[in-house]
Amino acid sequence: MAKRGEIDPWKIDIVDLTDRFLKKIEDLVVSGRVILYASILLRMKSEILLKEILGDEEEVCEIQDIDMDFEIEVPVVRKVKRYTTLDELVRELRRIEKTQRKRKVKVVFERFEDVPHEENVEEKILEVYKRLLGFGRREISFFSVVKGLNKSERLMFYISILHLAFRRKIEVRQERLYDDIKVILNEEGG
Repeated sequence: MAKRGEIDPWKIDIVDLTDRFLKKIEDLVVSGRVILYASILLRMKSEILLKEILGDEEEVCEIQDIDMDFEIEVPVVRKVKRYTTLDELVRELRRIEKTQRKRKVKVVFERFEDVPHEENVEEKILEVYKRLLGFGRREISFFSVVKGLNKSERLMFYISILHLAFRRKIEVRQERLYDDIKVILNEEGG
């Protein structure tokens, strides 16, 4: 749309666009759940019909030898001890959904546990800068500097490097995507 001149890319409200995108994804998740529930119900009905057709005896279905490019696998017949009602199925699916939501929330909180508070950011940036100066070289490999650090420490180190680059104390270069990042100390030292 921007190439055709229908919209001005500089006037796009990214927050609104993101909110709308997330809403569409949410709708897809709900649709996916409906399809999942329908497939579970369809499978249950199929098993009941198959049991009615085969009876209590375990008959082996023989497929005539037809020239096909693919194979048809005969489903495994399961003996159902007790039928599940629709209410029980819905209750169980809601319980599983609720526990999955709790797990996601827990993961999000764990992910941000080690992120420093604002009062520590400046201290961390200064600490990273001193560490870079301590190497005694003008050009330093990011991967070699963060080797041995855990994920949150690497993230904090990276963020500090971005702050230092913004303040023009260092330069950051990366030749190709996913390659090592070169950290280059400025001559004047900022």
